[in-house]
Amino acid sequence: MHFYKKIIIFSLITLLTSCGGPFTRLTKAEYVDTNKNFKVSLPVGWVQINGYQSENALWISKDGYSLQSIRIEALKPDKAFSRIKKPAAANMPISDLAELELAEIKAKSSNAASIKVLENTLENVSDQKAFRLHIQYLNEKGLRFEQVTYGLVSAQNYYRISYQAPSIHYFERDKQTFNQTVTSFKITG
Repeated sequence: MHFYKKIIIFSLITLLTSCGGPFTRLTKAEYVDTNKNFKVSLPVGWVQINGYQSENALWISKDGYSLQSIRIEALKPDKAFSRIKKPAAANMPISDLAELELAEIKAKSSNAASIKVLENTLENVSDQKAFRLHIQYLNEKGLRFEQVTYGLVSAQNYYRISYQAPSIHYFERDKQTFNQTVTSFKITG
């Protein structure tokens, strides 16, 4: 009987240690998603959450998701704004996409009244027109956050690239890393 306990314990330890766990440290910059038709250079040393609830999102952080995070989402255009139930379209004016994105953010927020638009501009991402929406808001505990979201549409996907962090310390510290990530983003299909 003692022999079987050892085998069971050894098997459980092997099984548990072979699982990837909730996070994977990024050891190489190049990330390619052939299903979502994009590639991007990610910051080495940051961590990616595994098994995130949305198969449409790549979510990474350096110090923890409540301190700063970068998310890249590729959504079917008809599902781009699920909370407000509006589609995105490749022929839609970029300013309209930005307004829909802001409405979506407010619909998801538990503190929508605190959202303040700091900047809403037209940019180029992956040689396509995109919007850049910079907002500030208070979380449920009263901590001030900033979020920058880029949005663009291809024939296959609506891409949302966002960065958020507390305004104090983290936002400015990692903003350049986010900007480099956005600059490296390319639609491949």
